[in-house]
Amino acid sequence: MNFRPGQIVRVPCEIQQGAFAGEYLVTIHPEEGILTGFADASAVRLDDKSKEKGSIRATVVELSPDGSKVKVRIDGSFFTIAAGTAFFSADWAKNHLRA
Repeated sequence: MNFRPGQIVRVPCEIQQGAFAGEYLVTIHPEEGILTGFADASAVRLDDKSKEKGSIRATVVELSPDGSKVKVRIDGSFFTIAAGTAFFSADWAKNHLRA
């Protein structure tokens, strides 16, 4: 998959019910560590086979000049990343992000 700024992608995640109705606690497992935060139900898509797995909507923000990283803004409020933005390695992104 070739990524471009502005492209909407789905990031695989683990999903748990959040503290409020219409909210989920999501956990993403990229190579660099774990990202955890809360997201509105409208941004989360549950997997048909498991109520504990699915994906969260994100937008590609930029690609690194050398093509090794993909920066995305993930819909939600995350504990360890500013403004919901995260860098994924290009290899991880190609293997995990979906259009």
